[in-house]
Amino acid sequence: MPISEKLSARIGDVPLIICGPIVRRVEPEIVSVWIALKEPRDIELELYTGYCVPSTPDFPEKVVVFKSERKPCRAIGANLHISVAVIESAGLFTPGQIYSYNLIFHDTRTSPTDPNPQSLISLKQKDETGNLKGLLEEPHRLGFKIGQLPSFIVPPAKLDQTRIAHGSCRKPHGSGRDALAIMAKIIEPDFVDPDRLLTPVARPHYFFHTGDQIYADDCSDFLIQHYTDVGNFLLQKTEQVPFPADPTKSFLAQGTADSDFVWMQVTSDALPPLRRATNFYSGFTGDESNHLLSFAEFSAAYLLQWCDALWPKELPTIDQLFLDRLQVETSDETRPYLKYEIVEGDEDADKKKEKKPTLSKEWYSLDVAGKKIAIHDNPIVKAAKENYRNRREKKSPTDEPHQRELVEEFRKDLKAVRRVLANTANIMSFDDHDITDDWYMNGGWAKQALGTRLGETIIRNGLMAYALFQAWGNDPKGWDETTPAKYDRKKLLTMIEDQVKTFGTFDASEKLISPRKLIGEDLTKAFNEALGFANFEKPFIPWNCTLKISEAKVYVLDTRTRRDFSKGLNFPPNLIGKKALEEMIPEPVIAETGVELAIVVSGAPVLGIAAIESIGQPIIPKVLDFMSLTGPVKTQFNIDRRIGVHTGDHSLDVEHWSLHNEGFEAMLKRCAGLKKVLFLAGDVHYGITSEMDYWVKGEPQASRFVQMVSSSLKNIKPSGALMGILPSGIAELALSGGLNKEFIDLTGIGWEKEDDIKKIGLRAQKSPGQFIDARPSHYPLRIGKALASKPVLLTLRDWPLIAFKQNDARVVLNRVVFKKETPDPSFRWRMNVLMDSRPDAQRFASLTNKPANLEADFLLNENSGDAFGSKVDRLLRRSSFYSRSHINRFVNWYSHVAIIDFSRKDGKLSSRHSMFFSPFLEASDQGDTGTFEQPFVQYKVSLERKPATEKPVFPLEP
Repeated sequence: MPISEKLSARIGDVPLIICGPIVRRVEPEIVSVWIALKEPRDIELELYTGYCVPSTPDFPEKVVVFKSERKPCRAIGANLHISVAVIESAGLFTPGQIYSYNLIFHDTRTSPTDPNPQSLISLKQKDETGNLKGLLEEPHRLGFKIGQLPSFIVPPAKLDQTRIAHGSCRKPHGSGRDALAIMAKIIEPDFVDPDRLLTPVARPHYFFHTGDQIYADDCSDFLIQHYTDVGNFLLQKTEQVPFPADPTKSFLAQGTADSDFVWMQVTSDALPPLRRATNFYSGFTGDESNHLLSFAEFSAAYLLQWCDALWPKELPTIDQLFLDRLQVETSDETRPYLKYEIVEGDEDADKKKEKKPTLSKEWYSLDVAGKKIAIHDNPIVKAAKENYRNRREKKSPTDEPHQRELVEEFRKDLKAVRRVLANTANIMSFDDHDITDDWYMNGGWAKQALGTRLGETIIRNGLMAYALFQAWGNDPKGWDETTPAKYDRKKLLTMIEDQVKTFGTFDASEKLISPRKLIGEDLTKAFNEALGFANFEKPFIPWNCTLKISEAKVYVLDTRTRRDFSKGLNFPPNLIGKKALEEMIPEPVIAETGVELAIVVSGAPVLGIAAIESIGQPIIPKVLDFMSLTGPVKTQFNIDRRIGVHTGDHSLDVEHWSLHNEGFEAMLKRCAGLKKVLFLAGDVHYGITSEMDYWVKGEPQASRFVQMVSSSLKNIKPSGALMGILPSGIAELALSGGLNKEFIDLTGIGWEKEDDIKKIGLRAQKSPGQFIDARPSHYPLRIGKALASKPVLLTLRDWPLIAFKQNDARVVLNRVVFKKETPDPSFRWRMNVLMDSRPDAQRFASLTNKPANLEADFLLNENSGDAFGSKVDRLLRRSSFYSRSHINRFVNWYSHVAIIDFSRKDGKLSSRHSMFFSPFLEASDQGDTGTFEQPFVQYKVSLERKPATEKPVFPLEP
């Protein structure tokens, strides 16, 4: 593999800190900071009051107010050492106080005491020109001012003084500006404006990363080789992963005995870019060609995601990547396990009927003047390389950024990203891409993937890395507790260290595929048991956590590994099983002192957009099937090309809360006991704010649910065919006057008790005021299906209506109603998706090139319903801007970051959900991101509960 700048050749230039520092959990009782080093050190964490600019590296004027114990890092690999430094204070950290911090690094390799320990003040890192600069200097500066130590704020005691940020889905080659870097711009005035130093306005007290912090299944061509190289060098080990001994055996046909498998080294020589046949062998269903496989690769992906210390100076060239992709210069040993390359125009005699035949095996043995490299001179290969180049590099400065430019921009923004992470407390929860796309999407997927050696290995490696890089910092005390259980979180961290030690070391003379080379005990079965691969109901290792921020209790849920598939292997799952939900959100018997609000973090939105989840999600997989040339796509394989094709159901995530009615209502009922709930979610690649009032029978007030979705941080979607389907579907609803029907006043009712269910009945309106017992022909199938289920769950949207002529007038009435004997529902709810109601002149006040036609603003609800007809001309003129910018009032499609702040007026609590992004409208706008005072998108919502008198009315017989 002719990769440029291998880590082994530049390790001397790599600084001690290879990732971090990242502030993790911060409460009045605990402060923690995560860090990764290239060498072993003992670490101490020191805290100082307020902002600090040390005068010298010795910092003689410092006043240490808190200090941690000195502890060694965990040695994950020879060159990878990770620690979470923790200070516990028994509640002595002052709420609302700014603390600066420093990390002290003691080198004890030759002596128990280090006479000259290093610190964040004294350490240096090379800049782009090769000059050593301090971590508090430009361009690295960990603080927001030159010379300033990084800092954090302990969350204040009062909720109306608290700010939290959130976001998800951050892909290096995803479209859009990296919103974590935009966050640095939004909060910087709090550090440099003298009027805001002691009373920050925008700076969040916490940042919630709600999933897809890495994209394990969809790695950039320009980075996948570096993940492999960096990971293997840091561990000084090479992991072998299992493949079937017969390379033609897909995941459907693999054996179970050890003799049925061979073991492949995870190196770039073995696995060139864009050639990994991951799905064919693992049963996975997402992007596969550059999928992370080894623990080393997962680890490197995190390190390069949050810090630029390990990045090479130059990314691979297109020529290098194309050669590596064809595997021209490497061994034939692993080629039977790779996807064959596609080159348009290849006249392979065996595959003339295919529109895009695979690259013939004969290409690899071309010999011109005794050199395989002569393949470059073939005109077909040359054309294929240029096609590859055009899809990954801009041809002119005016082109949209392609993959290379997106990755370069991502790297450029990493210094700002590192600064944000070093100055804000961070809580992280996984979603599917942290492991693989569609991870445990349904029972069939879980059975399929965990039934293969490769699938099981990848999921295990992904969770091992997640434990070290994300979960550990969420609850550092919990991950340091020893319990009598067979496995606990502290034991898991030690098992990870021990597992890496079992990996082999290889030299260039050894085969890439060979019998497994293990050093010591095989821990695979122990890991599988600890991680709950065979027990979704009660695994040993919990991934959820709880914490308290101001007057809010936070519940960070695990919506992936505790799913309930009891309705059927291929049925949309309940994202959290009954027992798991009881563990993650314990029933509040008595209101917790000092807690007014519950914040529930769920990867997938709990309250989704009905137009997308109820309509788009079931339809789009069928559209994708229809778009195939052969009709609906079944699970079939091209064995020669090592490609597994899956159904449309696996092409889109049909796994939302609302698609499992019982699970959805169980979640709402559980949260109803929390009274006021703010849901934070990501996953869906759009930003919205929605509200729901949930009335439980007999309760004087509704439980108040508000949901804020922020996605993605860097990965604008939908794209391609789906970009046409989803927004055009919403536009069609607007043009038909039906937008409010989808976004406004969505209502539902339900009955739980069996005695009540027996008394439910429907009556059909034969004429105005005259009713008969209803027959199935009187109402839609969905209503009949709901009435036959236990519990009974009904949405009232699209309730069947009938028109009558009465007194020469046409009247529209309910076609069916509930019998008067029907008991009062166990619960009722009403949901709305909110809009940004600010005047456009205010929304775009900070935009350099303001769009035309802003002088006459729409009124609330003026862009739908009866008023639409008279306003269509103005709507279309203004839409010429919105269609170009995606800046609309309901849904934000841009890559963005969101900040939530709270306020009280007359004792009533409300919140704002502000979104910040770079719309890239014109060249001069590329620095425009909005400001905290003037965001491009902002929703305002009450968090107060509503009385029973406002609950929705359901159709009942007079």
